[in-house]
Amino acid sequence: MITIGVYDSGIGGISILNVLREYVLEKLPDQQVRYVYLCDNLHYPYGTKRSEDLVSFVCETVRKMLDLYKLDILVIACNTASTVVLPYLRNMFKLPIVGVVPAIKPACARSKTKHVCLIATQATITRASLEELIQLYGNGCQILRIGSSLLVDIAERKFRSYPVDDSLIEQEIKPIFSDPLIDTVILGCTHFVHLKGEITRILSKHPCKDIRVIDSSEGVSAHCLDLIKKIVVPKHSCDNSKDECGSSIKESDFYIYNQDHKDNIFVFTKKDDMSMKLISSHLDNKCCVSFLK
Repeated sequence: MITIGVYDSGIGGISILNVLREYVLEKLPDQQVRYVYLCDNLHYPYGTKRSEDLVSFVCETVRKMLDLYKLDILVIACNTASTVVLPYLRNMFKLPIVGVVPAIKPACARSKTKHVCLIATQATITRASLEELIQLYGNGCQILRIGSSLLVDIAERKFRSYPVDDSLIEQEIKPIFSDPLIDTVILGCTHFVHLKGEITRILSKHPCKDIRVIDSSEGVSAHCLDLIKKIVVPKHSCDNSKDECGSSIKESDFYIYNQDHKDNIFVFTKKDDMSMKLISSHLDNKCCVSFLK
């Protein structure tokens, strides 16, 4: 069995996890895969944190995650963490680590008008790594950048079933309407994927009637698929109740919503007001949840 860890500051990475599960199931239906999702809601939101603080607590949290599970692949399903911490993580840990970066390459390749908008956190749109992406893959496009932390909060609230006010989202992305030639919008934060429906609906009022809204989910999934194909799986798969490195899963620590664990999804989170049942419902009730100590 292959174990893939997916890490985010909150619920944004669940969008990556769900696409990844579907992608692997479709492309490699016979491959057994276990997913571990870590929701670091203790340090949420990441987009407002100093770089040195991000490096410190992300590296420490990943270390704790790896103490619990022998992961074969780790996905940092957070654009902010990927742009800041990825080099440090790859230097510290020897497993393949996949980062999530704004989908500049596919967006600029597909844009017919060469006018593109990136919606991300303020931390992401100001990083030097974004400039490097644009220089490499910008394809001569004019890229409007919108930084928003409010959209992250709105996504978290929607996840908890609070009503979403479209007018707040529209106000945040209002600069898009100043350029009638924009035909491609990049969701550069995994949280924003949870608002894709609302954003698409608001963009229907844009002068360009055929705006494409894209994110990084498919690119990350394709990368993970390539890594999975390179991993040699032992002849005897591990028992689901015990990690490969020997650390037992204590059932008393979990809220169990699916006793047969068909999808082998384990979610680790910090103790706060986040509803464990809610996380499970967004993963088709096929997971069990534990607190990360």
